[in-house]
Amino acid sequence: MKISFVVPTFREEKNIAFHYDECIEQFKNLKSHNPKYKEYEYLVIDNCSDDNTVGEVLKIRDKDHNVKLFVNDRNYGPVLSPFEGLIKSTGDVAILIAADLQEPPN
Repeated sequence: MKISFVVPTFREEKNIAFHYDECIEQFKNLKSHNPKYKEYEYLVIDNCSDDNTVGEVLKIRDKDHNVKLFVNDRNYGPVLSPFEGLIKSTGDVAILIAADLQEPPN
């Protein structure tokens, strides 16, 4: 089974690397207890950030082929952007979790 971490972002350049690390750590923990979860994708849907969020995600993607990045052409707000991410996810299970760390991945 595949888990999709759907991560809406807006101005999250300082949080995204830590958020990614925490999500992957939780996936590894889950996988060790539930071997049916074999794959993941970390799908970032950026809401037209005007900082270096996209650059930070590209650095992560260079190291992990399971990272996908979609960049909106404008800010679609906190409802449509995450919804688009859910539609584009390919996992059997999707976890919608914002990169602002208000909801810790653990």
